[in-house]
Amino acid sequence: MSAVRTAWQQQQARWRGAWARFTARSVREQLMLVAVLALLVFWVIDALWLTPALAQRKAALAREATLLQGQQQVQQELQSTIQQRATEAAQRQLELKRLRDQWSALQQQQPQVAQADAARTLALLESLVQRQAQAAPAGALQLVALRAVPDVAPPSPAASAPSAPRVYRHGVQLVLTGRYEALQAYVQALARAGELPLRLRGLSLDVVEHPTLELTVDLETLSTDPTWLAL
Repeated sequence: MSAVRTAWQQQQARWRGAWARFTARSVREQLMLVAVLALLVFWVIDALWLTPALAQRKAALAREATLLQGQQQVQQELQSTIQQRATEAAQRQLELKRLRDQWSALQQQQPQVAQADAARTLALLESLVQRQAQAAPAGALQLVALRAVPDVAPPSPAASAPSAPRVYRHGVQLVLTGRYEALQAYVQALARAGELPLRLRGLSLDVVEHPTLELTVDLETLSTDPTWLAL
């Protein structure tokens, strides 16, 4: 205890000596010493607390600014994605409407197109007979009948898919009379007529009166129009 007391007394003596030296100075010097001491204390406080706290605050503000910028960028990308999807959906709706309008127009035009195609087919068949008759000797080839043949095996509606259009088979029968050579030339010309949308179903040849023969030609085609051919 005596050592501690002695050290404390020595410290007090140093303080009293320092205070005596301070009071012995002029007022100006005292103010300057107080100012230097205050600056030293402020520097210590700034170094130990203010500067680190300010640096932490700046770092926190920088992190907040980075997070805010990232959130804004994500929001912009999300809005851009939503807008792009909305635009694509609107374009798909417009394309779907256009396709529906085209389909509706085709459905309305289909009967007219089918009738025109049927009329053209019949005209080609008749013109083919006329050309062959003109090429053959007089009376060697003659068209006796041109008629429609009912569908012998119509497709079953239950067998088709509900959304698939029904297909109808239309038959055409030509009855011609003439000599064998003229009938043979007509059949060959008919086989070469690629512009006709018909396929051969059957042929039959009967003797009417020598040398006149009767040729029956059965042709057929497929169409989604039930009234494609009306004779």
